[in-house]
Amino acid sequence: MMIATIQPRHVRLWQAGQNRNWEFAAYELGTLRGAFKRLGEAHPLDHDTSFQEMIASVTEQPFKALDNAIKSKDEIGFSKAYTDLTDGCNSCHQGLNRGVVVIRVPTRTSLSDQDFTSVAR
Repeated sequence: MMIATIQPRHVRLWQAGQNRNWEFAAYELGTLRGAFKRLGEAHPLDHDTSFQEMIASVTEQPFKALDNAIKSKDEIGFSKAYTDLTDGCNSCHQGLNRGVVVIRVPTRTSLSDQDFTSVAR
C-alpha cells in the first residue's frame, strides 16, 4: 500500500510545491492525509505497535506545517515541512524494522522519492 498510495502522493506534493501550484499542493496534501488514514485503518497493528498512532506521531506536525505553508504560499516553510515529513517517514520505517526503505526529498532529475543508494542511519 505504501508504494501504491503513499509514495506517489508524496512525490506529487513535492512537485506541486516546487512549481508553486498551491491549489494542487493543497489537494495532494489532502489525498496524502487520506491515504495515511486508510493505511492505518487497513493495518491497525504492526509488530504489536499501533500503526495509526505511529503514523500520527510522525505526520501530524509536518501536515500542519505543510498546510500553513501552502495557505500562505511560503516556499521556504513548505520545503522545511516537506523535509520534516520525509524524515518522519524514515523514522517510522526504522521504528517498524523497515529501515532499508529510505525516502528522500525528490530532486528535479528524479521521478522517485526513494533512495536506493543508502541505508537509514
